[in-house]
Amino acid sequence: MDSWRTYLGKAAQNTGDVILKPKLYDWQEAALTKWNNRSDQGMAIAAVTGAGKTRLAMEVMQGHFDEWVDWPMQHAMVTIVVPRKALMIQWREDLIEWGIDASQIGRLGGGSIKGWPNKHTTTINITTFASLSKKRPAWIPYEDQDGFDKMRHLVVVDECHNLRGAQMRNALASHICPRDATLGLSATPHPTEEASRIITNLIGEIGFTYRYAQALADGVIPPFRLNLVKLPIEEQELNDIENMTLKINRIMRDMYNADRIEGARMKAIAQNFGTQRKRIINRVRSRTHMAIRVLNRHQDRPTLVFHESTEDVDRLAQMTPHLNPAVYHSKASKGDAALQAFKDEETDHLYSCLSLTEGFNVPRVRIAIMMSGPNAPLRRIQTLGRCLRGKGNAPNEIYLFYVNHKKDLEGVQNLIESADIPPQIITNYQMEDDWMVEIPMIKMQKAYDATGREEELLATLENMTFDEFMSGFN
Repeated sequence: MDSWRTYLGKAAQNTGDVILKPKLYDWQEAALTKWNNRSDQGMAIAAVTGAGKTRLAMEVMQGHFDEWVDWPMQHAMVTIVVPRKALMIQWREDLIEWGIDASQIGRLGGGSIKGWPNKHTTTINITTFASLSKKRPAWIPYEDQDGFDKMRHLVVVDECHNLRGAQMRNALASHICPRDATLGLSATPHPTEEASRIITNLIGEIGFTYRYAQALADGVIPPFRLNLVKLPIEEQELNDIENMTLKINRIMRDMYNADRIEGARMKAIAQNFGTQRKRIINRVRSRTHMAIRVLNRHQDRPTLVFHESTEDVDRLAQMTPHLNPAVYHSKASKGDAALQAFKDEETDHLYSCLSLTEGFNVPRVRIAIMMSGPNAPLRRIQTLGRCLRGKGNAPNEIYLFYVNHKKDLEGVQNLIESADIPPQIITNYQMEDDWMVEIPMIKMQKAYDATGREEELLATLENMTFDEFMSGFN
């Protein structure tokens, strides 16, 4: 039996149970070698969702405990930091399945979790960024306390790209979380240059990268098809988008002639208009209509639906009662129960918003519908990974909806380029009366921000009073 499990008091050692661990993939072996030979305190691993980052982390943890198990004057411990409660539970389940006794796994935060008291242990603890950022946890002694010099502390940071937020990065501040080594995990650890600087300072450089094309070629993730579906925009929706675009353009033009205070105020207004425009684009009615078609076509296959609008998620659930969908989002009153119902196979359909884009692991998923999403590739890549867990007789299918607007097209293009998705698995479609029809590859230059009515609308705006202009802000 592996020594770190013995060290952690696995109950199975008293029953003669043998816990078999699967062989590491080649990429995991290579990444583990990089970790063991690193020159710095920490390192980040950039690997596609579903490739086995958790499995790799457990090998790192095993090495950490094994290194100190025979040193009676040293005490090895591990802290696992995750973005949210669902991942806390998932990590605990994975550790128990791996062979760690549940009594050795403590936690900080996460609210009420049945069967898992909110108390720490001296070996493995799981917490969220938000909980850890508030204060030093009880399991980490202070410098003047007995045990600090004996502590050998490994911190595993799951979805480490979250550290780019000011509050989140405080979780790894030295006065809160002193440590001897840090392992960062993410499919996209450095979504921006600023994130790269922050995460490198807190964790370390990216020591190993493993992308979609390679993972598909190696057979590490199941084969999948990415169906890009172009949707129509109704005339009134188009007019609303155009009006918002013209308001943004006008205020941005005038902003450069304003003083600093007025310019800052105008910039905030323009950003608000941008948010409103994005909301209009995301809530185009054809997104719901096309989603219903896809859901009905794949009724017998476990399906995840992602949308940025909680209102439209609820509406979609009301329009598909025959599928008995579970609904999970920040405003859902019974979200946790719905999530468990989907995991327990009481339903084959789960409708969610961005709260499930990170780390959610249900291997039986075969279909994913991305009704809408942010332009930044980070969230889209995370969402894409939800359909890359399980293996079936046919390739998994991902439907990504977009409208012919620059912002929506940029989001699609950013995903394809950043995720390194092979073009052979991408098919372009256009929504038709009954289903959809295949079309040539999308071209960025065909996107529009306004139609030929731009001059007419601009003239109307020029004649508006400020109060009339600001009416769209409320």
